[in-house]
Amino acid sequence: METAITRLLGIRHPIAYGAKVVATVTNERHARAAERYGCDAVQVVGLEAAGHGGTVTSLVLIPAIVDAVRIPVIASGVSLLRRADLWESLGT
Repeated sequence: METAITRLLGIRHPIAYGAKVVATVTNERHARAAERYGCDAVQVVGLEAAGHGGTVTSLVLIPAIVDAVRIPVIASGVSLLRRADLWESLGT
């Protein structure tokens, strides 16, 4: 894969070296687009991420995105990652 930047710098694209592409997403539509564009995984950012995730909480967003895509989903949100009981209720 060649881009304008890699062509300008005369280097190979990082994917050629085995790099993985992870897109940060805040909704299902963006997650599906990331998958369609060939991303290796998506990182889900909910409302708890300092307001960067729109108006949907991770508790709702993460399971919805897991159901929407076939690529790996990385769950963001420190408050959730520290609460094992919440994850158990999601079935993860």
